[in-house]
Amino acid sequence: MRVAICDDNITALKDLNDRLKNIKYINSVTEFDNIHRFWDSVEDGSCFDIVFMDIDWKQEQTGIDFASVLYQKSPSSQIIYITGYNDLFSQQILLNEANLCGYLTKPIDDGLLLQFIEKAERNRKSLYSGKLLLQYKGVIHSLNYNEIVYIESAAHQCIAHTDNSLISCYEKLDEINERLPKEFVRCHKSYLVNMNYIKRISDKMIVLKNETQIPISKAQYAHIKDLFFTYIGKIL
Repeated sequence: MRVAICDDNITALKDLNDRLKNIKYINSVTEFDNIHRFWDSVEDGSCFDIVFMDIDWKQEQTGIDFASVLYQKSPSSQIIYITGYNDLFSQQILLNEANLCGYLTKPIDDGLLLQFIEKAERNRKSLYSGKLLLQYKGVIHSLNYNEIVYIESAAHQCIAHTDNSLISCYEKLDEINERLPKEFVRCHKSYLVNMNYIKRISDKMIVLKNETQIPISKAQYAHIKDLFFTYIGKIL
């Protein structure tokens, strides 16, 4: 999972980052000690599975307010509140709409931290079941796996191709590949192909049923061919 930590306390920021490094479900952690940098990142297309949001930012707006705004921009991002002032905020966390997953008080208990991470992972798997969610400029696109023909990486974006649409996002192809089922194959550094749409394979390209030609890595040709025939053999 991709994680963001939003906290204006640098020491707390680093401490939580260190704790998260040892949890197997976490793929990346991005720190934000300035809420404006966090919003800039979200506006630029960054998508986080979990956002650890400190509640007290020493200003009029709190992390509870920020979580509500994030819900409008990225409703799939799960919020875990963190605070050193439980007596001030414990009764306020449900006032604003947010994709709330947990609530932690400082100093953070490692056992509770892991439980909330595991809960977030279960929620994420349920959300992504049978679908690929892509976010672009604050809009979430939900694509059934079987409608995706191929995905390409180009000009710092990834583009999912279906029979009648193109869906862009700012994610890396490696990150998307981790969320796809076995019928998708990485045939080239810039391409993921749904094997259900393959018409034929040569040592230079994959030809899809719609006649689109996809380059194939020479080093991967034999492996991709074996994967394809094994897959087709299982579904026939």
